[in-house]
Amino acid sequence: ARVAWEPVENDLGYTAIYESGSDTVILRISEMANLFDGSTGLTPSVGLKFLIDGQESYNIMAMEGFLPTESWNFLDAQLTNRLKPFDTTTETGFIMDQTFRKKLVEASQRPFGLGIGHIGKMRNDGSTLDREDVKVPYQLYFRAPEEFRGDLTDEQKFDEDGNQIHWVDHVRDTLSEGDVIYEVYAQVEPFFPGTEDDELVLDDKL
Repeated sequence: ARVAWEPVENDLGYTAIYESGSDTVILRISEMANLFDGSTGLTPSVGLKFLIDGQESYNIMAMEGFLPTESWNFLDAQLTNRLKPFDTTTETGFIMDQTFRKKLVEASQRPFGLGIGHIGKMRNDGSTLDREDVKVPYQLYFRAPEEFRGDLTDEQKFDEDGNQIHWVDHVRDTLSEGDVIYEVYAQVEPFFPGTEDDELVLDDKL
């Protein structure tokens, strides 16, 4: 779907497309896992393709995690470009770490993080900022507005014949042209749980 990246008023000072926004963005939503009868919920992800004059597109991806959620509402998950490592104290987490993660690092030494700095350097017209003039966030979070989040009712999950409604159909039925699909928040620096600043409060809205 074609969408717009619309900055809200803030004093964060982020540059290029973060500052100007863009009305030439393509949004892709996708389910990361193969669903089966025993699935506990969706594994949502989004991709944003920023179309740039005279340049290849610049892309951002975000997801909730590599493991399924416990919700069938695609819009319920908080998505981000930096994922937590697998919890190796659990059987599932240990198996995923020893298999999936090991496969991922064959292609990238940072398998749990995806870049977001490029749209802070490139403008919509294809011109670029000098490196010293670029300012970008450390991490992004994507949250659907509150009215779109939460568990689905049985009426939202099943049709009149008792068949489960496809998650894509629920998204289509929920959203209308002009709706805000995701509110985007910025984390300005790394967060280290257990330190004196161990409360993470996201109030920097882009």
